[in-house]
Amino acid sequence: MNSNNGNIVCLVMNPFNSFCYTRTIATPGSCMVFNGYFSLRNYYCNDINLRSINDVPELCVETVTPVINIQNNGANDLTSLDIEYSVNGGAVETYTWTGLLTSLQNEDVELPEVSFTIQPTGNTIDVSIPNDDVLTNNDVSTSFDQAVNGSGTVYMELNTDGYGGEVRWNVADENGNVLYNGGPYGNNQTINETFQLNAGCHTFNLIDTYGDGGGAVTLTDSNDVEIFNTNGAYGSGVSQNFGSDGVQVILGVEDVITNQVVMYPNPATSILNIKNAENATIQVFDILGKELMLVPNISAQQEINVSNLQTGTYLVKITSGAVVTTEKFIIAR
Repeated sequence: MNSNNGNIVCLVMNPFNSFCYTRTIATPGSCMVFNGYFSLRNYYCNDINLRSINDVPELCVETVTPVINIQNNGANDLTSLDIEYSVNGGAVETYTWTGLLTSLQNEDVELPEVSFTIQPTGNTIDVSIPNDDVLTNNDVSTSFDQAVNGSGTVYMELNTDGYGGEVRWNVADENGNVLYNGGPYGNNQTINETFQLNAGCHTFNLIDTYGDGGGAVTLTDSNDVEIFNTNGAYGSGVSQNFGSDGVQVILGVEDVITNQVVMYPNPATSILNIKNAENATIQVFDILGKELMLVPNISAQQEINVSNLQTGTYLVKITSGAVVTTEKFIIAR
């Protein structure tokens, strides 16, 4: 670009014919684009549009990595941009983006992680870029809330619809390690699971492979705090972050698993007793999900011989009609 007698000359790529050509306009600070016959639009020579900032989910950690989108609305190429951002009015961080954006190109930019003090609601990320020829598109902000904090024991009730084979779910820790998972299931079933979680942040992921949701799903902790609830309208899937204080309800003698089913002792040594689950099917799995034992059509007071199991943690799955319950038990000797 150069200036001559008050005119500004801009070299801009022709959007229709893909070649560069020169135009002149008598208005300092802007460049009018022609295709050789008529005006297409006015360009400011330097106009960076801070288009958007990605929505931030509810968080249970006090760090965030904002992602923004910048667009070059000017005629001049953009090769460097100083971006300032802060959370909840805290210290202003500066990140210098470098690259190449020609006129009308845009790019997502992930800003470095920033620490902050989280509030229950109304946490705000503010992002700004330096003043240029247009001042109305140099700032953007977004708000987010703190995730629900629960205990270390969380109960899930999942109801399948007429297409239970489409549903999947998992619970992951803050590093993305999957701690629990399940699905697919049969149609019109009620699935009950218990998650024993250490202190920290976790994510519940609910998936429908067809993309039209399924049945109602709820997560509540041992203090009856609701962590997640959907009536089934979750489309292809939904994720929910939540915190755990690590305080777990440990199953002991005569602890209730379902409304009336009881499993004891826990920890066990050689015999695991299951009461009030007559005609149910019992499956025992190791922590990796390998089935070790299958006992169909159990009695009202069933003894399960676990003497051959090594010391460690196992899962017992109790299936009674459409109701499925999975619980942990421990072998300790």
